Amino acid sequence: MGIFDVSVISDNELRALRRDNDDQRSRLLSAQNTIEHLNVKIQELSDKLLSLQGIDSAFAIDYSKIKAFSIERSRDQSVIGYIGADGFVHEWYFACNMETHTRLVSEFKSYKTTEKNNGS
Repeated sequence: MGIFDVSVISDNELRALRRDNDDQRSRLLSAQNTIEHLNVKIQELSDKLLSLQGIDSAFAIDYSKIKAFSIERSRDQSVIGYIGADGFVHEWYFACNMETHTRLVSEFKSYKTTEKNNGS
């Protein structure tokens, strides 16, 4: 005979062991699905964070090309007022951190000073 003598296990005990095994397998699969789902979410959030960091660090605007006339902060977004190619006033909303917004405001002020000095 082998290591285990299955003949000494009753049908009820065998069913109970199978149920327990099925329950453990089900819990393991559920935990595995949860882990996979969380890994996907972590990757999505990591990608989003990296993309936002990249945008904030390299964000540049040519105010003269878009004919900007204002820049403001609204909640977690910056808003640039500009005259579109159609001649109408438009607003451009975009997310950036406060540090980037402050830098953009400074650049906008420089643009407006230059524009004023050039008589544009």
